[in-house]
Amino acid sequence: MEKVLAELYQHLQKLLSLHRQLLELLRAEKQALVDADVSKIEELALSKQGLVDQIAFHDELRRKLIAQLSPGSGDAMTLSKVAIIAQGIQVKLGEQFRSVQQALSHLLGRIEEQGNYNRQLVEQSLETLVQMKRNILGSEAPRANTYSARGQQNNNNSGARLISREV
Repeated sequence: MEKVLAELYQHLQKLLSLHRQLLELLRAEKQALVDADVSKIEELALSKQGLVDQIAFHDELRRKLIAQLSPGSGDAMTLSKVAIIAQGIQVKLGEQFRSVQQALSHLLGRIEEQGNYNRQLVEQSLETLVQMKRNILGSEAPRANTYSARGQQNNNNSGARLISREV
């Protein structure tokens, strides 16, 4: 069991490191979004995908190791329960698991906040682009020509506001 706990601790440390890298990438992505640096955004997206894949891999290993600690148990084993088990074996080990659990929880919260902020930046940028398109090109769908009460044709197609239709 000590061997499994030691291996689990190593994977948790790796997960902690990967999550720190992900948070730094998200911060760099925020700056790239603000700077509208498309090539940097693309580069960061690829890096993020690689990190997410590594996190998924180590998380799966973590799940397998935790399952080894509770064979046949119907209860889901959490890191809190692992810390209790580890503390029963060695007090310092239990404290290390609690420390890693708290650090991961904190990092996950920060990652979620930064990801939401970046998403809002992207959504605001898209809304700005849509509004600019409307300003330049006019309404997206052409309006049907209608007639007034006097039988005269109304031409409500004002068209573009910034592009003149005069030729």
